[in-house]
Amino acid sequence: MRLSISIIILLLVHFQAVFGVTHLQDCSCECPRLLYTKVMNPDWLLDHASITGLISTSSALLHFRNPQTNKRLIRIPLFQKDELCTDDIAVKIKLYFQDPPTDDSDPIIMLCDKTTCNGNLIADINNVGVACYFVSLTPGNTFTGTLGGTCGGLTQKSSISPKKVIVTLRPKQQWGSFHITKGGGFTAAATFTTKLDVKQGLFVELYGPDVEEEYKLE
Repeated sequence: MRLSISIIILLLVHFQAVFGVTHLQDCSCECPRLLYTKVMNPDWLLDHASITGLISTSSALLHFRNPQTNKRLIRIPLFQKDELCTDDIAVKIKLYFQDPPTDDSDPIIMLCDKTTCNGNLIADINNVGVACYFVSLTPGNTFTGTLGGTCGGLTQKSSISPKKVIVTLRPKQQWGSFHITKGGGFTAAATFTTKLDVKQGLFVELYGPDVEEEYKLE
């Protein structure tokens, strides 16, 4: 698997208005439409993220092998406490894949505050009829918690991994969506039982659920 991440955070005027954005009426400061955007290549991640589980690095590739069950492999700080002037935001994470080096390769991509994470487990080719799981976890060097509901979406076992995944999260609404382009495209959405407190800090985190899974991050 190769993985590239870009993150776009936008203020939401209404729940449905992902791109029709101005600052909120109840926001005490002038909030720009686009709060943060970054394409995170390997060099940038090595300089700015907390990383573990690397077995090789280059300017083009980070190669991970998960050393422990439910291990956090990457933690990327986006905002520190009280840096956001509103909690009504949308976060879009784009991931680009190639076939993974191991058959069992189910990364978990999460948006987290300091105590809670919401996001998706991206199912590998061994999952029959399952594109992803919606997940709420407690963050840490290893996460605690259990997988949530399946996205479904695939009618049979796939012979290829998804080439592109888009995860969109709206913390205030406890809402998330998951989109893959393979098989003609599939989109699922769900609400989470837990709510992030984004004003306490905001992070993107990547976890490996099973020992010896491998991921290649570009």
